[in-house]
Amino acid sequence: MSQKTNDQIILDKIIKERCAESGNDLTIPEYFEIYTASEILKNYDLTYDDISYGIVGDGGDGGIDSIYTFINGEPLKEDTIINSNQKKNHIEIVLIQSKTSPKFKEDAVTKFRESAQDLFNLANNPDDYYKRYNASLIDKVKLFRDSYAKLAKTFPKIEIRYFYATQGDSVHPNVEGKVPKLREDIVKMFGGAEFSFEFIGASKLL
Repeated sequence: MSQKTNDQIILDKIIKERCAESGNDLTIPEYFEIYTASEILKNYDLTYDDISYGIVGDGGDGGIDSIYTFINGEPLKEDTIINSNQKKNHIEIVLIQSKTSPKFKEDAVTKFRESAQDLFNLANNPDDYYKRYNASLIDKVKLFRDSYAKLAKTFPKIEIRYFYATQGDSVHPNVEGKVPKLREDIVKMFGGAEFSFEFIGASKLL
């Protein structure tokens, strides 16, 4: 087993201490999901409840531990009013996988691709996938799809951003090599969409 870097040791210490201080009876992996989402989305001025709302990692998550949709910079929820008459709309969806493992794995990107093919293909009905994916994930995907359908006539700018966070310190070329196929699938489904994928390791999280 390789020796941990200083960043990995410090991050592990911070996660354990903050988890213990949170008073929410969360496990380390559960708190890591909150922590990584908070760091990745720190420029969105979200509350703790906003962050918690997007957490869907609970088995049957298709490799997605948290998912957030923003319409013109505002977080999308069930009670959000969509103004289909407004022009120049911006739809952004952020999908995060957070694992406390010390390295990045190919399987994580493969799961991202499989869930995208199942749930983001508008020819598929998300309700047909309740046996494969959990209800929370499907509900969040339906929110995104519904808002996209309502705003489609305005030709919105679409940004689809994937993040894979671990306590790792480097990404193996074989893992990085899985990303182009995911990009290809997303761009086919959403023509003109801006796609990005970022590996977030211990150093970035600090």
